Parts: sequence; structure tokens; C-alpha cells
Amino acid sequence: MESGGMIDRGCVVYTCVSDSVLAQYIPSANTKMRTYEHKEIPYCLFDSLAKAMECLKIRRLLKRLLISGGELRAKRKKQLKKDNASKLKSLVDE
Repeated sequence: MESGGMIDRGCVVYTCVSDSVLAQYIPSANTKMRTYEHKEIPYCLFDSLAKAMECLKIRRLLKRLLISGGELRAKRKKQLKKDNASKLKSLVDE
């Protein structure tokens, strides 16, 4: 690599004699292009996939509700314990 003649605000610009010199310093990807033909899927297959995805969605939502319901019950139990403790303390203080 050779140094270029342009210096702008403290930046040095480098130029290359050929791409092979640049390839030593910067890796490049060897991409391959593939073409696919669009094919229609049968309606019965589409319908069964849509139903399966809807079933998975419902299962996921139910699982989230069960998890959040358990968390709510735990928070409520904790709050009840605090309320009972404060009531007992107020009775003892009287």
C-alpha cells in the first residue's frame, strides 16, 4: 500500500495499486447467488399451518396468563401477610 497525497484535518488517505494488494488487508466474502422458483402451496397445507400457528399462539398466551396469575397470587399473599402483621402490631400497641 502506498500513501496518498491528500491530508485532510489530520487524516491520511491511502490508495492501492491493485485489488490483490487490498485483499491482503481486508477480507471479502465469496457469496454465491441462488435462484428459487416461486411455487404455490396448496390451500389445505396453508390452512393446516395457519391452524397450527394459531394453536401455538393460544398455548403461549395461556402459559403467559398462568405465569402472571401465579405472580399476582404471590404478590397478593405477600400483601395480605403485611396487612395482617400491621393489624397485629396495631392491636399490640393499643
